[in-house]
Amino acid sequence: MGKIEVFLGPMFAGKTTSLIKRAKELESQGKKVKVFKPAVDNRYGENVICTHDKVSLKSFNVKSLEEAKVDDADVIIIDEFHFFPSSLIDYCEAWKKLGKHVVVAGLNSDHLGEPIKFSDLKKSSEDLKSVADKVYLLKSKCAICGKEATMTERLVKSDSYQAVGGAESYRPVCKEHHPRWRR
Repeated sequence: MGKIEVFLGPMFAGKTTSLIKRAKELESQGKKVKVFKPAVDNRYGENVICTHDKVSLKSFNVKSLEEAKVDDADVIIIDEFHFFPSSLIDYCEAWKKLGKHVVVAGLNSDHLGEPIKFSDLKKSSEDLKSVADKVYLLKSKCAICGKEATMTERLVKSDSYQAVGGAESYRPVCKEHHPRWRR
């Protein structure tokens, strides 16, 4: 029977690390695992998901999930889900019905403090959570006070809702230090 797992959290919470650990765990159980990431995310190179600490795992860069060849996979792993359109939810549900184990990771909220939207801006992480069998909310450390961080602050100006970046562009913050609630 298929299932959908979702790892959510702010920047630097260990989402990709969790995906890599999950992939290795499932591979050690004899499962055929295929890993995908959005082609727009080329921060650490092509055809690899990579943690900010440079731990990596082979993946397939795809512009859309239509390109994802999953017939021979038992497990489908998708990093940075929010850079895909909301049809990702339909793909996850269809793959689950085919008996596949789907593991997805991405941000829980956007730089505005709202649930992160997919690239087509039609649905959000809340919609993805609603179809998941298991949701993990990962936390980071607030870059300002050191408390538990569940949000991401954008440090650079951008006209785009979504902008690919790392520590130069984003930092994890607690709610108290997020610009939306900061006093």
